[in-house]
Amino acid sequence: NSMKGFRRDILDEVRLRHDWHRFFVVLAYARGYSITEIDIALHPRRHGEAKYSGRGRILVGLLDLLSVWFFLFFSRKPMMLFGISGLVMAAAGVIVGLITIVLRVVHFVSPIGYRPLLYLVILLEVLGFLLFGFGFIAELVAQQYAEIDSLHRDIGKLRDDGKLRSTDEASAHRSADQSARDRETAPSAHRGGGRVTRP
Repeated sequence: NSMKGFRRDILDEVRLRHDWHRFFVVLAYARGYSITEIDIALHPRRHGEAKYSGRGRILVGLLDLLSVWFFLFFSRKPMMLFGISGLVMAAAGVIVGLITIVLRVVHFVSPIGYRPLLYLVILLEVLGFLLFGFGFIAELVAQQYAEIDSLHRDIGKLRDDGKLRSTDEASAHRSADQSARDRETAPSAHRGGGRVTRP
């Protein structure tokens, strides 16, 4: 068991999906925040029963772990997924094509013929190049996402600075108004006192 504490700005910035609260620390660290671990005393439960039980939670946790890993890794480098998959399929198509050519040269008649192998080569090559093209498009999307995220952070910083400046300006205005009222009340009291003591 553990206890977690976060600053308000982290809670406002990191968006959570359902059941991703288990990985909130990992998501915050991926956003650039620092993490510190402090030993605390955990006392045994005195009342009630634990609700965190069941084997289904283990499966759900593992699937969420894979989802978080996929999101953190491939959202930044989608070419690692689409590009490598496309290259593997294209290479497999080349290998199957070479095997087909060798079988044709040595006059080895395949039980299924040569046409299915040629169709397989075409399928692998087309899928490989399509996935590689999707990788380029995903890289553009990831770049736009990074720019929008940086813009949101800058806007948040400017908003926080604006709040601080507005608070300081309001305090300065209140101090100036108070000083003006003090200057107005002090001479009137002095004039009133002069009329009372005049012979």
